[in-house]
Amino acid sequence: MVADRLKTELFFDLVYSLSDSSEEEEILSKSIPLYLRKLNCFMACVFKRPAEGNELESKFILPHSIRANKDWDIYMNALLENLPTEQRKYTEGSHLGLYYYAFYLNKYGYLVLGRKKPFDFVLKNELVAIVNFLGKSLLQSVESKLLQESENQLRRERHLLRTIINNIPINVYAKDTDYRKILCNKAELEYFNVEDENLILGKTDDELFEPDVAHISYLEDKSVVEGGESIINLEKKYISVKGEPKTALISKLPLLDENNEISGIVGITIDITEREKSERKLQQQEEKYRNIISNMNLGLLEVDQEDRIQFCNNSFEKISGYAKEELQGRKAAELLIVGDHKKTIQDKNTLRTTGASDSYEVLGRNKRGEIRWWMISGAPNYNDRGETIGSIGVHLDITERIRLKEELEQALSDARAASEAKEVFLANMSHEIRTPLNGIVGMIRQMNKESLSEKQQKYVNSTSKATQHLLSIINKILDITKIEAGELRLESKHFDLSELLQDVHHILQAQAEEKGLKLSLEYESGEHTAFIGDEARIRQILINLAGNALKFTEKGEVSISCVELPINKSRCQLQFVIKDTGIGMDEDFIRKIFNKFYQEDATISRKFGGTGLGMFITKELVELMDGQIEIKSEKSVGTAVTVTFNLPIGHADMVERHVIEPSNISLDKAKILLVEDNEMNRMVARNTLELLDAEIVEVEHGKQAVEQLKTTTFDLILMDIQMPIMDGMEATEIIRKELQIATPIIALSANAFKSEIDACKALGMNDYITKPFDEQEFIKMILKYCRLKNSQRSSSSHLPTTRHRADLLYDLSKLREMSRGNKEFIKKMLLLFVDLVPQSTDLMRTSYRKGDWQTVKKTAHKIKPSIDHLNISSLKPSIRTLESMNIQDRPSEEVKHLLKNVVDQLDEAVAQINTYELNEADVWG
Repeated sequence: MVADRLKTELFFDLVYSLSDSSEEEEILSKSIPLYLRKLNCFMACVFKRPAEGNELESKFILPHSIRANKDWDIYMNALLENLPTEQRKYTEGSHLGLYYYAFYLNKYGYLVLGRKKPFDFVLKNELVAIVNFLGKSLLQSVESKLLQESENQLRRERHLLRTIINNIPINVYAKDTDYRKILCNKAELEYFNVEDENLILGKTDDELFEPDVAHISYLEDKSVVEGGESIINLEKKYISVKGEPKTALISKLPLLDENNEISGIVGITIDITEREKSERKLQQQEEKYRNIISNMNLGLLEVDQEDRIQFCNNSFEKISGYAKEELQGRKAAELLIVGDHKKTIQDKNTLRTTGASDSYEVLGRNKRGEIRWWMISGAPNYNDRGETIGSIGVHLDITERIRLKEELEQALSDARAASEAKEVFLANMSHEIRTPLNGIVGMIRQMNKESLSEKQQKYVNSTSKATQHLLSIINKILDITKIEAGELRLESKHFDLSELLQDVHHILQAQAEEKGLKLSLEYESGEHTAFIGDEARIRQILINLAGNALKFTEKGEVSISCVELPINKSRCQLQFVIKDTGIGMDEDFIRKIFNKFYQEDATISRKFGGTGLGMFITKELVELMDGQIEIKSEKSVGTAVTVTFNLPIGHADMVERHVIEPSNISLDKAKILLVEDNEMNRMVARNTLELLDAEIVEVEHGKQAVEQLKTTTFDLILMDIQMPIMDGMEATEIIRKELQIATPIIALSANAFKSEIDACKALGMNDYITKPFDEQEFIKMILKYCRLKNSQRSSSSHLPTTRHRADLLYDLSKLREMSRGNKEFIKKMLLLFVDLVPQSTDLMRTSYRKGDWQTVKKTAHKIKPSIDHLNISSLKPSIRTLESMNIQDRPSEEVKHLLKNVVDQLDEAVAQINTYELNEADVWG
């Protein structure tokens, strides 16, 4: 039995705990467990009685292990069937040696306790009183909590309502039955231009408005209070307290109390001044746009979903010829559209139902029966609910535009036909002129290889000049045609600028000497000597400009200069200047100099000759290469032409410098089929092919070539294009498609147009060379497709010898000048160079691998004078870079590449000197 002292202590502990907390959760989670543990209860569970329904909600207070046991569920179900009542305050029972007690918790629910020993009689009676007290306290706590929450909710709702009323952008106020203000929101205060609502509350309209306004307001309020009828959206004009004219919508409604009796008025005032202005402005805009639509040049037509006309503007009346009254209700397609185009209108109307808009052209008919083309921009038409109710189309009469388009297409077709006719004519003329010219050039080339007397050589040279002049004219005409047809293609290759300038100087030197003029070349290579671009076209530009300068200069000199202006690490600006002391030009002629076939006057043309094509072609070529050309000239003083290109910097080791020497090449009896109807052209080609030790079979037209190929296998076919009986195109098609022969075919033609080149390649030809062909280019083309069997007659190497003395890395002119004719001195200098280079290159390689950069720089400095003496121009910039460069300034790969280039070229120079100088008896006498 628990001692009285303990009972009293436990009871008052519970009472104190309850008095400290008014929250149900606090009582259940903190106070009761403390009390029950003191009574040695191992479990406690409260069954709460819900506000609605009969299902009891269980809440465990003390955790225990038994409640997870299935026997607990069995016992609890039995216990719940025998719950205590207000009359019977508790029930008890036992299960598996444990004792359970259920106590009535007033209206709140039930408390179930578990003990290992039973309560004694006295404690059970005391617990009944305590639990009864606990039940009442819990009930009071819950009801108090609910009341507090209800009051808080009401307070929040009032605050929310007040916040909403204060912040809505319309005036809201309330009056009592004495018509005094009892509520006003922020907007209402702003209307009266006050901040404190106490300045407004309790006042009547007589105290706030002018008498007339207050009286009208009073009558309205009275009708609401006494009649119980609301005033909704009454529009009023008034002057605000700030003196501004205003328009507002006034609403007044009865204010009802809890007994549904009228206790006052609720007033709402909406300022619609700005809205009225906007509506007025919108109305003006609508009228404006309605006038625009009615009078614009574009015809507007509105149809419903059945294509019936609902509206049209004035312009559509003009376009169609019908009046509005005649169009109203008529089906647009049936009335206005011609033939199959009616189906187009039907399809477009169906498309509008999907919300799509587009533009299209249809053939229509106006009231006068005239056929007209109309462009229509159509879009769906919607009602206020966003539903599709038809289509709107903007019509433009494009009949004249269609007519002009057809005329333009016809003119374009005529121009294209004329251009094609011109191209065919030029192609035929080119073929007719270039074919015999090829033979003449070839024969002159062969004659130059013979031993001729001085008189014969003079005749040959004169003939050569005449053919070159004729060929130049033909080439210029073809260049113009290619430029105009957009067929001129630029190459992009690495080239040596110094060599290019030397070539130009060499080519024009003879012309200068003939006229007794000085031709000078001013160029000092900078850090870079190799660039990327179309070397041939740049050479053509310089030769044309310098050639003109020589032509129009009677005395004095012509100079060619070049300056390199670096742009960045990868590009450089090259500025070429050609100056002369010739006849000069006036400003008017300079403005027209780039026109085709234009020369200053007839006397100039007769005296100096020319076609007036050169400057036109030059300008076109310069612009094709994104360059610039500028001319400054003074009559009888001279002319200066400046040409500027921005070119990528190239690599010297990627420049193609090889010149092929036919005498060193052998095709070892490779079989070549030559298909050419012109005997002279066959002879020219045969002479070159025989130098290459090829076996040649000649036929005169394509049919003979086809028959020959049926029985004989060839390594290469050289095919003329224009031939009698069967031309080269037809023959190639038979060879490729019928005979299924894959032997390489090179086209030989005097037609240099891209269209024919493309046609040849489309039929299966491998390449193309134009007549008259350069022997070097012809040999390169042969070697490209004809596999060498034994390349070099004088060497065991399997590669053709392509070295020529003009292609040597070094130049002995400086040494010869220094030696004053002493050959032994030259030989000694060459032997010193040959001995020094291997030691130096080995030392540079080894030092680089070891990271000994100082030794690399010293070695470069040591060998630099020898490079200058031998005038190895390609190495001058590189050796100076190696000598002065700080290795930390550049990536290792760049240093490695630079060093390799220097070493390789030095080794090559030694090999060339050993081959061409130290073993040639004619050098040393």
